[in-house]
Amino acid sequence: MDFYINDFLCYYDAEDVQQGCYSVSPFLGDWFIRKAMWSSCTGIKSNAASFKKFYSYLLAVEVIDQRGYDILCNTIKDEMPEWLDAMRHYDDMLNNEDWF
Repeated sequence: MDFYINDFLCYYDAEDVQQGCYSVSPFLGDWFIRKAMWSSCTGIKSNAASFKKFYSYLLAVEVIDQRGYDILCNTIKDEMPEWLDAMRHYDDMLNNEDWF
């Protein structure tokens, strides 16, 4: 969550943590894949689980509302296959000798 909040939300997307529940797709589906050299399909899945836990806590302490949390969870569920495909495509591109 530190990488998401401090690098993506604060500098790249310029949003606060409340608005961040609407920015999970650009982060996990693109930015994380390109900017984190440790990105992987497992990393995307792990980050998605962390998002759910973190925003569940923010819901419990009333920093976000139920609607925002539901949107976050539905986005993760619906877009995970696309994010994983994007990660595999990025890995294939980097592993292709002709790319360099």
